[in-house]
Amino acid sequence: MRFGCCVGKPEQLSALERAGADYCELPASRLAGLDDEGFGAWVAALDGSPVPARAANGFLPGQVRLTGPEPTTISEQDAYVAGCLDRLRRLGVERLVFGSGTARAVPAGFEREKALEQLAAFMRRASAAATERGITLVLEPLRRAESNVFNSVAEGAEFLRRGACGSTRLLADLFHMMEEGEPMTVLEESRDLLSHVHVADGHARRAPGTQDYDFDSFFRHLATAGYEGRCSIECGWGDFDAEVGPGLQFIRSSAARVANEG
Repeated sequence: MRFGCCVGKPEQLSALERAGADYCELPASRLAGLDDEGFGAWVAALDGSPVPARAANGFLPGQVRLTGPEPTTISEQDAYVAGCLDRLRRLGVERLVFGSGTARAVPAGFEREKALEQLAAFMRRASAAATERGITLVLEPLRRAESNVFNSVAEGAEFLRRGACGSTRLLADLFHMMEEGEPMTVLEESRDLLSHVHVADGHARRAPGTQDYDFDSFFRHLATAGYEGRCSIECGWGDFDAEVGPGLQFIRSSAARVANEG
């Protein structure tokens, strides 16, 4: 397994390099909205970095609405997706996380099944556009405080198995799973779809090793599922430079401990 961290600005890369991260995960919609100079700063920071960009999250800004009686037009959705994906490909991204709770939320009073059809149609188009650029689109289940659709790994897996979402795969986020009380066994049950992993620690969503989540259990179930992909820290930081190294070491040690059990 490879271990990395979500970053929000180029200046954080130096701390990740010192911490020995395998890769970084970028803020997709933020990158899509930058002018050429701002995007160029990311290009320059990542050029030759030992911490390459291999994943991105925050796919859609809230103003791109996918559901409801008056969603953002398909042409506008697709234009945004193409521009975002082109920038991510330029930076080397291979996994694009589709969380975007506001963009995908089902409006009050709107027929849920119709919203799901809209979401499936979007994922078909977005996953096809991503695949053309060597990127895999990955659906992220979010806790109910952040979205009212796809709130568990099981729900996301069931939806993807309907076969209407193109090549979209699935993410498991330890924080969202714990907040929703989802059993770890779902990791084995969704092994055929699992393509990316996020972690944070405790109800406050802090750095790994600072709260009370059972990371060994999480990595044990991932190992049983045969998952060997990437695992990104996505959390709130008190002091990024000081905390990211111990956080990465903590999850590496937990995964190694589990591996040694076998």
